[in-house]
Amino acid sequence: MLINDTINEIYTTNFDLLIEAALEKNGFIQNNYYYKYIAESEFQKKNLDNNKRKIIKIHGSIDKFDSIRTTLESINTPQLLNLREQIFKRLFSTGSHETVITIGYSFSDEFDVNLYLEKNEVKKYIIIVEHTNDTTITINQLKDYKNGNNFPVFSNTNCKGFAIKVNTTFFLKKLYELKKNEKLSLKVDKINWKNFLNSWHSQFDEFQIKCIAGGICNSMNLFPFGKKYLKNAYKLAVQSNEIEQIANVLNQYSLSIFRTSNNKKKLIKIIEDCKYAIEIMKKNKTKILNENFIKLYYDLNYRIGRIYKDGLNEYEKALQFYYLVYKKEYKLNETKSMSQTLHEIGNTYKFLKNFKLSEKCFIKSIKLKKDSGYIGGLARTYFEMATLNYVDCKVNIKKIKFYLKEAEKIALKAGEIDLVPLIENFKGNLFILQQKWVDGLNVYKKNLPLCKKYFYHNMIKTANFNMALCEIRLKKYDNAIKLLEENLKKIGDNKIKVFKHNQELAFAFLLNNKPIESKVYFQKNEKNIKTLQLEDEDLARFFLYSSFYFKKENEFEKSKTYQTKSKNIFLKINKTRTFASLKKLFDLELFNDDY
Repeated sequence: MLINDTINEIYTTNFDLLIEAALEKNGFIQNNYYYKYIAESEFQKKNLDNNKRKIIKIHGSIDKFDSIRTTLESINTPQLLNLREQIFKRLFSTGSHETVITIGYSFSDEFDVNLYLEKNEVKKYIIIVEHTNDTTITINQLKDYKNGNNFPVFSNTNCKGFAIKVNTTFFLKKLYELKKNEKLSLKVDKINWKNFLNSWHSQFDEFQIKCIAGGICNSMNLFPFGKKYLKNAYKLAVQSNEIEQIANVLNQYSLSIFRTSNNKKKLIKIIEDCKYAIEIMKKNKTKILNENFIKLYYDLNYRIGRIYKDGLNEYEKALQFYYLVYKKEYKLNETKSMSQTLHEIGNTYKFLKNFKLSEKCFIKSIKLKKDSGYIGGLARTYFEMATLNYVDCKVNIKKIKFYLKEAEKIALKAGEIDLVPLIENFKGNLFILQQKWVDGLNVYKKNLPLCKKYFYHNMIKTANFNMALCEIRLKKYDNAIKLLEENLKKIGDNKIKVFKHNQELAFAFLLNNKPIESKVYFQKNEKNIKTLQLEDEDLARFFLYSSFYFKKENEFEKSKTYQTKSKNIFLKINKTRTFASLKKLFDLELFNDDY
């Protein structure tokens, strides 16, 4: 239809090259027979006001990688959105055409296309064509049309048109026949789409295909599949000895390794590989001034910081790499990148218990994310503000609920679905804080499938541990013991986590009137108490559980000494309610002594 001038312009949000391939197969070459516009800088009125046949690729094109707009933040950046709005204005309001026909488009681009339709007058006649395998044709008014998210896009507009459900192959053939030029050899039903796909595929070598596939899998949170592709790509990159290829793969491969493995050796190995690549990049004088090369260099440093923080819990080392990246972003005034790095720095300070610096970083990150339109990132920083108010000894339930509500609302709106299981798990933590054991247990159980879907292995272990705590409070000791023993097999060589599991097992066995089993776990922890750097609450629990054990053994003076130590620490961290409830549970269960 573009070839025989039935239409003069094609607008698409797809970034593949299928349209171009179809044209070229029939001898119609770009910049000769038609022109392509793919970047916001090309969307100005002066560039488009001509009689040339046009393909306008609203979200970019695969043959110019930095033009692609697939993430929410790239679509919603205010500066780019304003430039893209000129295209929507031309298409739906001011262009010389009278009718807009959409085929195979779901109207699910909430943050640019739908945003324009909602806020501006649509003057064109709209025909929406949806595919169905049925032989029947269904026609509905435009105001009754619902998009892929079941949202009535045109219900609040006055634009005219209709939505039709039809076999699109049949529809295109009929539409084509209405105006076809008999001299043309092109036949819609003769197009071999399989060949076009193979042609598109053939423009990439094996390394590029595996990189693209791995990156797509990672972006969809399918990290095990991403790791499989990227592992092979990494082997090919090393064989080629091209540092840029090696660094490109490592940037994605390190992410898939980090999200799928708790193996300390594997994490250290990927860090060493990244550091080696960075050193080689430093020495490459010819490319060190190249913008993409520099970005890749700092991306690798950022990735190393992330693995040190979340994979190895080495927070001081993580800060060194994060600050290196932040200095560069600050110097170049890269607002969105700064907001992301500040978020990670704030998170690191939270783990180091420097809550003031953590809050300062988060607040600055929130401001930068609002300024740059980084909505998905905003949801994540609100979530971290909620966790900050939870781990700080001055627990503020009101603030926690506010930030959690904001995080959930923005995450659902922005499509940051992988944040939802984190939020749900934290709701369970909040129920534990409020001693609502049944509610907490139910939230954790309901959330486990989501955690598995997004490969949150560490969160699953944390949830199992917290479920065991709830089961203990609900006096279902066998359930708690089973959860703790199974979890203990999976947590590896993390000595602090092993200590916590031993501690709760000792307590659960004691409450279950099995002092011999309790003694085994109690003695394991007693050996390690001096060598471990425990948090105050863990130390307080150790002293309290020890007092229970010695009371059961009729060593009352020793029990009293340990109980006093425990109570003082709980007072210091403002958790006397936890102390009282644990003591009450123990006294009632084993001594029928209403504390």
